[in-house]
Amino acid sequence: MTRLVVPFLDANIVDVTVTAWLKQPGDTVQAGERLAELTTDKAAFDLESPESGTLLEIHAQTKSVVPIAFILALIGAPGDSDPGIPAANEAILNAYR
Repeated sequence: MTRLVVPFLDANIVDVTVTAWLKQPGDTVQAGERLAELTTDKAAFDLESPESGTLLEIHAQTKSVVPIAFILALIGAPGDSDPGIPAANEAILNAYR
């Protein structure tokens, strides 16, 4: 199971906007496949899957603005779950505010 997080891009970038999800929960994904489009005030880029598996959960909807390190999604095997994600994201959001 893998948590997909907003990557550190630059010291001046503190958040990104989720422009679009290209896959939905339940979709099978391959390593390197584009999952989402993200934008910053400086650039747009693709978020790629680090591994093959199933996109299990999405934790940031399209047009959401989320900080660096926010957990965007979960990839794993069908039936896997990570109940710690909501609390982890809440802590990240509290630090961001």
